[in-house]
Amino acid sequence: MATQPATGIPDQPGTVPPSNGGSGVPAGPVDVEKESLRAKWRAKWQRRQERKKAAAAGTVSVPPPPPPPAPADVAPAPAVGDPASAGVPLGGPVPWTAANVQPLFSTLIPIGEGLAKESAVKEARDIGERAVNVVEKKYRWPQSAVKTIESYGPNVAAKWLNKTGVSAENAGEVILAGAIGAIIKSHCDAVAEIRAIARELKASRDNPPAPAPAPVTSNVPA
Repeated sequence: MATQPATGIPDQPGTVPPSNGGSGVPAGPVDVEKESLRAKWRAKWQRRQERKKAAAAGTVSVPPPPPPPAPADVAPAPAVGDPASAGVPLGGPVPWTAANVQPLFSTLIPIGEGLAKESAVKEARDIGERAVNVVEKKYRWPQSAVKTIESYGPNVAAKWLNKTGVSAENAGEVILAGAIGAIIKSHCDAVAEIRAIARELKASRDNPPAPAPAPVTSNVPA
């Protein structure tokens, strides 16, 4: 009956080496190739036993199994600090939100109210000084309407600004364009009013009023 070597190491998992019955004399000629293969099996078995003993003693940390690969149709999660993790599309414009549109409204609402008041004052000048005083003192936008615009306007504006493709990085340019546009409009209105006055003066010089007729005197003695 075959037995294992004295070392207790099998020649191959699930097999036992041939034996001559313990006489110490080989049963036949030695096969070098088989002996080399048996030596590799013994070394492998020995290393496995050493790893098991070391793991049981807590001296070797067994690495965790690798995570399963992600499906091909699922994109990997963006890394921390990646623009995609902040909702910014890679290579695209920065989206507008109510938060980054709010400064536009805080700047443009006073500009719009000022332009509207200036227009009303100009209309009042054609009526008289009393009308101008009324506009100067009483003209203002209803505060309830202004608050409604401030509350709902940023969300609506953000939706339509995103449709234009303009990046929110250009918020400063948008505010600056609105301010410059208001200045240009005010300048053009003032120039137009000055030119209207100039035309009236020129018309009065080119067509002076006719002299008043001389008073009629009577030759009848009193």
